[in-house]
This record gives sequence, structure tokens and C-alpha cells, in this order.
Amino acid sequence: MKSSLLSMRAALVLLLAVLAGAGAGALSLLAGRSLAESVLIGAGAAGLAVTFFDRLIAADSAPGSTSGSTSESNAGSNAGSAPGNAVPPNSQGPAAAAGDGNG
Repeated sequence: MKSSLLSMRAALVLLLAVLAGAGAGALSLLAGRSLAESVLIGAGAAGLAVTFFDRLIAADSAPGSTSGSTSESNAGSNAGSAPGNAVPPNSQGPAAAAGDGNG
């Protein structure tokens, strides 16, 4: 069996980039720009859209696993929290830090 030329993810990223570039070029043409300017605007938008959609669409990973870094996967019970809001595993929460009167 032949392997495909592009993966499904790569094809989706490129399709969305072409659509974004065509949309930007068409809108600039309708706004009164010349054809040459509209082509350049569309090409620039498509180039930026490739990077945007490449980062937006997650890479292939095993079901149930996170696509983040290893520090996020080792966070334990804090796996769903934002990286800046993670609580250390042996912390007792804000009441212990404020002094709850037990010490």
C-alpha cells in the first residue's frame, strides 16, 4: 500500500491557510486595493496562517495523553489547571499560607 504524500493534519493546515489567504486577498480587493497588492496581502496572510494553524491544531498523540510538555504531564491532580496557577502537590492551599490559626 502506498503511503500518502501529506498527513491529514498537514493537509488540513495547508487547506485552512489557503482559505485564509484567499479570504484576505478577496477582502482587500473588495476594499479597493489593486490586484497586485491583494495577491501580496493574501500570500502574506496564508504564510502567517500556516504557522497559526500548525500551532493551533494538535499533533497526533495517543488517546488520553496530553500533547503538552513533560512538566504538564507530571503535574498529578493539577493536570487541568493553567501552568501559572498550578499548586505544588504537598501544599495545603491558601488557608495554610494565610495562617489558619493552627500553628
